[in-house]
Amino acid sequence: MSISFRSDDGHESVSLSQYAVGDQPDQYNLMLKRDNWQTINRNGTDVKVRSGSQTQAHIERDETFVFLTSETLTAEQLATIAAGLKPAPTASSV
Repeated sequence: MSISFRSDDGHESVSLSQYAVGDQPDQYNLMLKRDNWQTINRNGTDVKVRSGSQTQAHIERDETFVFLTSETLTAEQLATIAAGLKPAPTASSV
């Protein structure tokens, strides 16, 4: 699943891609093997980030792999978003 958000004024945007852990496409696995990832901790959650022309972050939690990208947000901002993600409620709890 992929989703993109853009601010009303269009100055900020972020895209998220989500997969079951282990089911992410090989392109992600190749990027994750590079050494240039830093760890930022937000509220006890470690988020891997890297900056460049496109800021990227990834997190694994609750059997879910999430990859975030932005050309306008900082690594710290992506880490905050990633650490704040919560699993969707199950159908039985709705």
